[in-house]
Amino acid sequence: CSSGLALYKDVTARVLATIEADFGVPRLYPAGALMTRIWADDVIPSDGMDIQPGHAYWNPHVDKANRASYDYSALLYLNTHCEESGGAQPTRCDYTNTNQPSFGGGRFAWLDDTQDVVIEPRAGRLIYFTGGLENLHQVRKVTAGTRYVIGMWFTCHAQLEYSDDELPQAAA
Repeated sequence: CSSGLALYKDVTARVLATIEADFGVPRLYPAGALMTRIWADDVIPSDGMDIQPGHAYWNPHVDKANRASYDYSALLYLNTHCEESGGAQPTRCDYTNTNQPSFGGGRFAWLDDTQDVVIEPRAGRLIYFTGGLENLHQVRKVTAGTRYVIGMWFTCHAQLEYSDDELPQAAA
């Protein structure tokens, strides 16, 4: 458990430093993080982890509207998008591989009046952006398999930094 926490803290610190450097922000603070697991309708697991049954995750939204402290957002993909296709060189996807699962659908899209900008998820790919109205976005519906992502949010305000009261003081 402690090695997982150390890895999470290292990844968060590296993402925070990247956003600070790329956006020229003098200091950011973690505002929260969440590992999400989104599955296709035919894959709903029976492990009790369907926290919000029926939640329409594909609805367009702005992160700062969810929580005012979300000044910057980041997504780290843990698995890769794959769509099966036929033809001369068919693409086959393994949606059930527990070591390296793929998923169909579930692309990230920034929504624009003239043309959406769509990101194809790849394991290890990091995307980050400001959390305001300028970045209306959505996750397209997952059609096969399960999509795994770590979402991270950062704030410009020290007083809004997230703290987890459940973590032991030595680990915090």
